[in-house]
Amino acid sequence: MFIRFVLNEGFEPWNVIGDYSARKDVPAPKGAIPREELSVWTQDNAYVYANIAKMRDFWAMNLLH
Repeated sequence: MFIRFVLNEGFEPWNVIGDYSARKDVPAPKGAIPREELSVWTQDNAYVYANIAKMRDFWAMNLLH
């Protein structure tokens, strides 16, 4: 119920410059760079899928010891 409220009726307090909604139908806040013009990293899902075990093992060996 909370998620439905936030995404449909109560998103306005979080719709500020620097935050972007995960929903593409919610416009960027006034004064913010439009989402299409942002220079951000994208994730290569095929690479992640192929290498997730190596990454998990790396972090487990280096952080859990």
